[in-house]
Amino acid sequence: MKYTFRSEKELQEVIQACAGIPQKVIDNAKYHIGLVEECFEDGACGNFYILTDDDGIDSDTYKDCLREYNLIEGDYEFDDLICEENGSEWHIRAFIGTDAYWGFFYKCKTKEVFYGK
Repeated sequence: MKYTFRSEKELQEVIQACAGIPQKVIDNAKYHIGLVEECFEDGACGNFYILTDDDGIDSDTYKDCLREYNLIEGDYEFDDLICEENGSEWHIRAFIGTDAYWGFFYKCKTKEVFYGK
């Protein structure tokens, strides 16, 4: 599932709609909203998405977003691990343009490492 927000008020609506978002992800989302408000004072906007399916950036939802905004998969500025919770890793992947900022908060299943023979 994809949740979209551009402000802290809209983020609060997402939090109410999806109770499974870790607090560290919420705090990180607020931080990025603040960055856009502070750094893009010339009218640029921030477009934020929380992808709650374990497919994360392998999901069709993510790929559809990239196509919609003409973003190229390998051109993201950074992809940071926010936290690990309940067998999933939560990340932020950001694309920074001259007139917009796209932030994708996504999760993917933690890979299990097997040791043995």
